Amino acid sequence: MVYNQGALSAAIDTVPCQLSNGSNMQCLQIIFFANAVDDDGPFCPQTNSETGGMAIYDVPSATGLHPLNKMLFDIIEGDGFDMVYNQGNVNINDPSPSGSPPSPGKCYCLQASSDDDLELTYLIPVQPEMLNSPDNIETVEWFRIGLNGIPVNGPPPGIQSGPDCGSSSALMPALDPCGGHHDPTGYYLGI
Repeated sequence: MVYNQGALSAAIDTVPCQLSNGSNMQCLQIIFFANAVDDDGPFCPQTNSETGGMAIYDVPSATGLHPLNKMLFDIIEGDGFDMVYNQGNVNINDPSPSGSPPSPGKCYCLQASSDDDLELTYLIPVQPEMLNSPDNIETVEWFRIGLNGIPVNGPPPGIQSGPDCGSSSALMPALDPCGGHHDPTGYYLGI
């Protein structure tokens, strides 16, 4: 196996493990530093006149992956999501444990903080078993890891909630130019 040795926080070991189907076997235990990449963004821009990372906007007026810039924020505002306020400032929320929960009825660009003290532990079967049926990859479900230990998952959710932000917050996760972001628990992951 080839991994970025600088991203490993411990030597690779073989340990007993149990698969989700109940099979007992031997697995490789691989422990990575959670943020062993340049993970500083950009993510959410401070104002709508700046360009940040990217976001998935899945509202019919502009479905797809877009740069976080004035054009997208104007579309978002035109669709009734009040994410920009006070002379172009963008509502940004940090959903990590050190952040604060979003206020009900407000719309936010989500940008979680990193926790560089975290480690990610993977158990990979030494002798993999075939599934009885294919696994449908769900939103944010992990399905592989990079050579640097970064988990790669299914697509993140796009903006959530209804026009005018309704009674709950409309939240739009920000991605960096590589399609990654920090999970609310603090580790970096890719899509």
